[in-house]
Amino acid sequence: VNPLEDTFNKVSWTAGLQKQVNEDLMVYATTRRSFRSGGFNFFAPPLKGFGNAGGSEYAPETATDVELGAKFKGQLAGVPTRVNFAAYQMWVDDIQRSNYVQIFGALAGITVNVPKSKIAGFELDGTMSPSHWLNLGWTLNYTDAKFTSNKVSVLGNPAAEFGPYPDTPEWSGSVYVEGTASLTDKLRLALRADGYAQSSSWFSSTGGSLNPGTQIPGYQTANFRIGLEDLAGGWSLSANVKNAFNKTYYVGGIGFSSLFAVNTVIPGAPRTYSVEARYRF
Repeated sequence: VNPLEDTFNKVSWTAGLQKQVNEDLMVYATTRRSFRSGGFNFFAPPLKGFGNAGGSEYAPETATDVELGAKFKGQLAGVPTRVNFAAYQMWVDDIQRSNYVQIFGALAGITVNVPKSKIAGFELDGTMSPSHWLNLGWTLNYTDAKFTSNKVSVLGNPAAEFGPYPDTPEWSGSVYVEGTASLTDKLRLALRADGYAQSSSWFSSTGGSLNPGTQIPGYQTANFRIGLEDLAGGWSLSANVKNAFNKTYYVGGIGFSSLFAVNTVIPGAPRTYSVEARYRF
């Protein structure tokens, strides 16, 4: 009845410099630009123009970042070590987020463009091998994400104020310990323990305005693995347990409190067991 069409043209690019300081250390600087295509909202009235002007269209999302980092692979106090570090800042324009609104008396999920956001942080990861039978590893991430221009009006509904930035814990990280032991000349035992932790986060883009109560607490989980491998015969057998302490935690949700006075959260997987067998031939 009212066909709509549009074409989105954007340029994506990557540019960088790197320097091998010595055999063990490399440093680099890079900048990137990428975009996510725009489109049309299926449930919006088929009218020309973008959502903030009463139309059914949403614009492309564009991200530009700058990253500085270093990569080390060598010996620290005689221990083989690998460490990667990166610090970054990203600017995002016309961020595509979901907003739930009333259209003709019914609930609809509409993609809207939040004008601007800025994301900064650092990432650190590394591994160490203190001996031939022991490996250690870790990751650490810090993220400061915020909408810097956050008011959006959609299809005649009151302007929504977006924030805090959703699905982005400020801190997260993991550690693991992995060890092996020879039981016989042909049989090897392998043990691994790893843990993950993150700080609290929000699962709604409008948790500070339309949908309060959409912050989920931080959590920690632990996983364990034990394995047996026949070095000569080519077979291996392992047992795994994930979320070993059966922690109750939440990984996301949908904020409906502005419409139904109810928010829905999604729990993470409970304690899970598995057995794995392999044979190489």
